[in-house]
Amino acid sequence: MLKTENIQYAVDNKKILQGISTSFKEGLFHVIVGPNGCGKSTFLKVFSGELKPQEGTVKYDEENVLAIPKNNLAKKRAVMSQQPELQFPLIVSEVVMMGRYPHFDFRPDKIDEDICAETMKIADVNHLADRDYLTLSGGEKQRVHFARVLAQIWNDDSINKFLFLDEAVSHLDLKHQHQLLQTSKSLYNKNVTVIAVLHDLNLAYAYGDRILFMKEGRILHDTSDMQQIDTNIIKEVFEVNVTVFNLTDTKRPVIVF
Repeated sequence: MLKTENIQYAVDNKKILQGISTSFKEGLFHVIVGPNGCGKSTFLKVFSGELKPQEGTVKYDEENVLAIPKNNLAKKRAVMSQQPELQFPLIVSEVVMMGRYPHFDFRPDKIDEDICAETMKIADVNHLADRDYLTLSGGEKQRVHFARVLAQIWNDDSINKFLFLDEAVSHLDLKHQHQLLQTSKSLYNKNVTVIAVLHDLNLAYAYGDRILFMKEGRILHDTSDMQQIDTNIIKEVFEVNVTVFNLTDTKRPVIVF
């Protein structure tokens, strides 16, 4: 289980995160939503170990993230950022293999190559394996990085692992948005807990097992019951008026503006 306790983070005396304490249960798809600037991505960077908070702790299975050796942490969690980018020429298969770097010392084994081949197929980029990464479209690059982070946490189902997605569907077309989220949601079979930052509320409701609503550096609402989400919550968090329809077959809401 991943836990955060009293996380506080500030930049130039501006409080970005204000004492966030929560936990993320294993094997679920957790979604964080909220308006721009509310601290969603900063919170993700803190619990991924990328940023050190001014106060508070992050624990993976009761171990402080700051005490976990970097290589061990890389085997335990993978992060797909909002705009992953490389500025030097590599072929796609080499970019995906970067996800396996924590797992070998000098050169990849056959298992590393097999894992990368499998994740490229899952991410629908296997036909791009020999392409120069820099020649790809934004959506294709995003899918390559999804294959990379999958490869990073793909094997060793005996340990709890985490996949963090920060606006990972932002450059994808409709088909590949759903493909990425469906694949991520299915990873509970491999002991993977997913925490995703999303802007699209309907995608959040369609895939999330739990939704955390953030505003001004705090968690205002936290629910696993999608039918509890009503117009008042949306108005409070996003300051917009919407209509919420609860679908009887899926028991999940749909937002209409």
